[in-house]
Amino acid sequence: GNVTYENAPELKELLEYTPKDRLLLETDAPYLAPLEHKGQVCRPELIAVTASFLQDTYKLDLAILLENTLRVFPQLHKVLD
Repeated sequence: GNVTYENAPELKELLEYTPKDRLLLETDAPYLAPLEHKGQVCRPELIAVTASFLQDTYKLDLAILLENTLRVFPQLHKVLD
């Protein structure tokens, strides 16, 4: 969630240079909730807020994130089927 913070320019710069087929999202739960939840305990489901931020701000196709996640964690196919 820390990529949603204004004081994270280095992360945002890395995001712009990272090949999209190499991106994964992770949660820092219970720390570093996304900006709109700052000060709250970060819960794993808040990763959706970070994903929405990336989609809205960087026009990132969330399907790419799903493909990347399933490539790295193929056992998740069973959960999604």
